[in-house]
Formats: sequence, structure tokens, C-alpha cells
Amino acid sequence: MFKRKKLTTISVTALTAISLALPGPVLAKNKAVEFLKYFNPIPEDSYKNESQDRVIKKKKFTFVEVPGASPVVNPETGFFAIVPLEMQQDRESIISLLERDNINGISVLLPWQHLEPTEFKYDWSKLDKILEIAAEKKKKVIVRVSTCGLDNKLNSDTPEWVFEAGAKSIEFYGTDGEKHLMPIFWDSTYLAKWSNFVNAMGDKYDKNKNIHSVGITGGGILGSTKVIPNFVTISKVKDSDKNEDEGKKDEKGISEETIDSSTLVALEDGSGEGQDTPSSDADTEPEPTTDTATSESEQTKQTEEVEKNQGAAETSESSEENTETIETVESDKPAAEKNTVEEKPVSKEEKTEPASSKDKTSEIEVDDDEDTAENVEVESEPSKANYKNLYKQLKKDYKMSERQLVEHWKYVADIFPNAFKETRLNFDVNPPIKGGKGQSGLDEISDYLIYRYGQRVYLTRQNVANAKHGFNEFRVLLKFHYDTLTGFQLSPDFEKKDMEKLSKIALVDGISYVELPINLIKSEDQVVKDSLAKIHSHIGYQLVSREVSLPSDAKVGDPLKTSFTFVNLGAATALNPKRELDKDQATSYKVQLEFRNSKGKPIMRSLHTPDIPTNEWIAGKPITWEEELKMPELKPGKYEVFMSIIDTDTKHKLRFLKEVKEGELLTGTDAPVGSLELVQ
Repeated sequence: MFKRKKLTTISVTALTAISLALPGPVLAKNKAVEFLKYFNPIPEDSYKNESQDRVIKKKKFTFVEVPGASPVVNPETGFFAIVPLEMQQDRESIISLLERDNINGISVLLPWQHLEPTEFKYDWSKLDKILEIAAEKKKKVIVRVSTCGLDNKLNSDTPEWVFEAGAKSIEFYGTDGEKHLMPIFWDSTYLAKWSNFVNAMGDKYDKNKNIHSVGITGGGILGSTKVIPNFVTISKVKDSDKNEDEGKKDEKGISEETIDSSTLVALEDGSGEGQDTPSSDADTEPEPTTDTATSESEQTKQTEEVEKNQGAAETSESSEENTETIETVESDKPAAEKNTVEEKPVSKEEKTEPASSKDKTSEIEVDDDEDTAENVEVESEPSKANYKNLYKQLKKDYKMSERQLVEHWKYVADIFPNAFKETRLNFDVNPPIKGGKGQSGLDEISDYLIYRYGQRVYLTRQNVANAKHGFNEFRVLLKFHYDTLTGFQLSPDFEKKDMEKLSKIALVDGISYVELPINLIKSEDQVVKDSLAKIHSHIGYQLVSREVSLPSDAKVGDPLKTSFTFVNLGAATALNPKRELDKDQATSYKVQLEFRNSKGKPIMRSLHTPDIPTNEWIAGKPITWEEELKMPELKPGKYEVFMSIIDTDTKHKLRFLKEVKEGELLTGTDAPVGSLELVQ
């Protein structure tokens, strides 16, 4: 039921200006000031994280131990095993992973070409098989689709018919030493074809209960947000060296004489780029430029921080919150009908045009040296010069700029919520380009997604290779983990010596899920095993009901005085998504008491929102409140009382622990809390 709200007046002129700046209608429920801030581009030079709505402050994770407590995870939280491409059709291997007690699901990355080999002719068999296995084991799947860099057996993860239709591309070398194609991700033809695919995927899999989340991909390599591979050079040797080295191959096995000066080539240094999981930026990225990047000392200060709201969009609170609700037992309501509005294919005319390369405020800054791509030596190791020259080439030939990349990623991101109305989405928290300007762009894109879509979009820091926490990317997780679920994806090359430190960092950051490579899952290293066990015991929200007090008897019709004591052992809070237009606001779950007669039949249910809502239940702080429940005219007799934590819209109940006595706890969704004798 819609409630009458006070309306904010916006002039027709202002509203028209806003609509013209967007590729589509703005549906997010935000205040007028937020439209100006988040939907009108902020000049790059003035965009600073510290000026945003929230201030990130240091904190530590408070460990709370309850005797006898064991890890209890809900479907959206926990550990997810990363299944590489070559294992995805190996049923027995997947089952062996899903049968592990500490694994709540799997994570897969599939090439687009496997799913749509011919335009509009889809082959969902590979993904269907994966989902069927997960369904058998009652576990979830994180699904991402790659358009570049995953399958070396293919010319490109993007189907060949996309390039035949006119989509622009550049060449790069994969781990196999062979040439492959990478699409220009902001090309209008490419975006039109990709949009059609995503809509078809949404028609097929939206509302699939076995999917944890679908990755927002298609705008970067390997299912990530990065626009180009990690190790890139423009491959042409100096004329002075050409005669001497003619016909020879460099140590990467690439023939220098066959590469044109305009060809863009991604070189592998053996650290994993181009494989199923992208290699980490931890030790290889060049230092950010000093004009825009946060300094190393500032990054360090941002470590182990959380955010608090200082002007974020106001959440419309339901008028029934913090009030008692009595409901008689009835059958579940039918699910809401699917939005049948047809998504139109993206055309060249509909695509947001890239910013002009002449606009200096939107260009990626590089050194003013006059060296051109043709004068650069091929190097076996990446260098700042390689990146700078690639940026120059991309700017010159493909109109790449900071502003263009930000608007491009907003456009790509909007495709997915239109296709997946109910299924959760997943966004890779990784700057599209290197350095401070790339981080500023990531900040803006993340702001756009969360303030527009809220809990519909989860945030993942992909490919974490060590426990270094000086990255600006992590601040995005810190900022929004009270608004949506956040997670880590660990690299197969993760430094095991850092595992213990990571077990602390993950909890400080409020992580709800971790994607784990198989080598870490199966590791016999005691430090690795102990660290994973520590994370698993506190990941996400882990609620314990320590006490529920209610009288043993009461008169028929009299209010029932009750008290509740909970504690959260987990790093995150229990966020209950409530759809408001295009956005899922993080709200509180309700506490339900169910009264059953001597035959076990539910007679009455009482619902209320705790004084401190569940989305504010922080680890280390006992949650206690009292409630006076209104009771209907029930028949005299004895009733057994059961408690649950429930989303009243979906009837979904959370798993939690109920302390019976010290050292003895029950796990489930309905916990017995006592008996009540009603007398006349």
C-alpha cells in the first residue's frame, strides 16, 4: 500500500535538464540535491572521496564469543568456491566442493561466445548444468559472463558475429602467446549486441532461486571493471635495434617483426592475466599520479574503517515499523507478477556519445613528453611508460577519457537491473583504469549504483592477492557495507603468509561472502585452515538469541509483556531489502512469535520491529528490548511459542542460533522459546 508522502518540488526546467543528461529515465527515489550530485557529472579535478556523503573512520572488529556457538550462514553469505572454466562441466568435482560444510555455493565465469554462438540462438546448457548441480545440493551460484580474456581456445570471449557486425576491437596476446581480440567496450555496435544478450539472459534466469548474484560485466576484461589487461605495451622496437634483432622473438615468444606499430598488445609476465581468474593489481600496478591520487599515508589511514551516514539519501520508513502487528494464519500471497516492459535493443543513436578528446577536464593526464608509441621499446616487464602510451593511443583512436569511461560504465550497469528485476547483481570494485583518476571514476560509478539501486547490487573486491589494505578500492566496501552486501574474491596466487592478516581485515570491512580458489579450499596449511575457519565463524551476520522472556501465564485478551536479548557474532548486519521504485533500501527484519495449540497447529502470529532494527545490529553490542504484544481473544489453554526472524513480504526466514542454556544452542529458522497458559 502506498503511503502519502510530502513531495519535494522540482522546477520543470531543472527536471528537463536532468533527464537530458541521462541515457534513460531516473527511477531512484532520491532527493533533488542528490540528482544534482550523482547524476550530473562532477569535474574530475574536484572529485574527492572525502567530500562525499559519508566519512570513513577507523574501527576494529569486536569479537564476541558465545559458548557452543558454531558458524551459521544464510544463503547470501559465506564461502563460494571459484570453479575455473575447465572444471565447470565436471559434475563430480563440483559436487565434491558443494558437499563441504564450509562451502555455501560456487562462483563461475563463462565466455559470452559459449552462451550465444550465433546471434539470438542461445546455448544455456553449460550454465543450466551448473545450476542443476547447485540445486541438488541446495546451494547458490555466483554467475559472471566474460567478453574478453577468459578462454584462450577462442579468438575472443565475444562471439565472432559481433565483430562481423562492425564492432571495433584491438588485439592482445593471451597466456597462450597467440593473438586474441578485445572489443572496444564503449563501441555502439558491441553495446547493442551485449544489451540484447543480457536481456535474453534475464528472461531466462531472473527469479532463479539457485543464483546468488549475476555479475555486472561486459565493460572490461575477465568479468571485471578494468578496461585493459594488466600488462600492456605498444609493441614496436626502435629502428636502431630492429636490424640486429630482426626475426627474433622476445622472451615472451612474440615475433617483433610481425607486429605493426599501431597494434595494441597485452603481454603476460606469467602472473595469471588471461586465465580464468584475473591476476591481482596488488604488486604490479604503477603508483597513482600525485595530482589526483590519495597518498600512501592517506590510504593507510583508511585501512580498517567504516562509514556512517552524513547526508545519504533518506530511507522512506514504513508506517508499520516499530509497531506491533497481529496476523491470523493464512496462505502465502501469490508472488508479484513480472514486469513485462520490453527492453529495446541499444542502437547507435541511443548510445551515450563519448566525451570529446579535446575536453581537457575529461582526459586522462599523462606526461608531456613527446615520445610516441613508435619509439617505445618492447619490455618484458610492465612500466609506467607502457601504460601512458597505451592511454595516448586509446584516447587518440577510440576517444577514451575519464568522463567517457565513467559514463560508459554507468550505461553498462543500467542494462542489468532492467534485465534482472529480482535477481541480485554483483559489481566488481576495481578502477577501470590505473591511478588516482581511475579511483575517482570508481567512486563515482559505485555511488551511482548504490544510490540508484541500493541492495539490488552487491559489491565485490575481485582478485585480492595479499593482505595489503592500502588500496582505495577497499574504501568503497567500507562506505557501503551498511547499504548492501560486500565481499572479497581471492586470487589463486594469494600469498598464504598473509592469510592470518586477511582474516582480520575481512571482518573489519564487514564482508558477507568470500569467493575462494580451490587451492586455498583444499590447502592443508594450518595457518590457511585456521584463518578460513576464523572468517567463516564471523562472516556476514550471525545472530544468536540469548534470551526471550515471557510470562508463563496470562489472562485472555491481556497484553503480553516480553523481552528479547540478541547478539550478532558476525561482521555485517542483517539487511532486509525493501523495493522502493528502482531501489532496494536496507531495512530491518521483523521478529515473529508464533503461538501453536496442543496439536502443533499455528493459531496466532505476532510481528514487531525491534527497537534497534536488525540492519543496525553491530557485533559486540548486545541488543535488548521490551515489547508489549497485543493479544486477541484466544481460547483458554496452553500454547507453545516459537520465534523467527522474517521478511514479511517474501516470508523468508533467517537462520540463527537460539541459546537453550550455556554451551547448548539450536540452529534453525524457528526456535522454541517457552509455553504460555491462557486463563479466563
